[in-house]
Amino acid sequence: MNILLVDDDISSVAALTNLLEHDHTLNIASNGIDAFELFASGQYNVVITDIMMPKMNGVELLKAIRDKDKTIYVIMITGYPNSQNIRAAERYHAFALLTKPLDVERFMKVLSQIETEIGIAL
Repeated sequence: MNILLVDDDISSVAALTNLLEHDHTLNIASNGIDAFELFASGQYNVVITDIMMPKMNGVELLKAIRDKDKTIYVIMITGYPNSQNIRAAERYHAFALLTKPLDVERFMKVLSQIETEIGIAL
């Protein structure tokens, strides 16, 4: 899969990169503005984005992505799982909302489900 990973936390990016880089094509952005530019110019199957980021947060990024593409899979990750974040993820049709610290098993199940839905062999 082609994945766009968006997070301003270096340790989160490192951990997710270790999980993803061997089996997937991965591009990384540290804020929503840079991520949207990459998204607009690339062919991604999945966007994985943190919610709390500078310049453009993950909810704003999700909304901008949905304005351009209603079908791409977006996984949102947050260390602040409040009702506002949950409602925003639902409103803009995030595929999943996961909390930090990330449950790796659950994360990999979500990715596996996406791979199955888009027909990528595991």
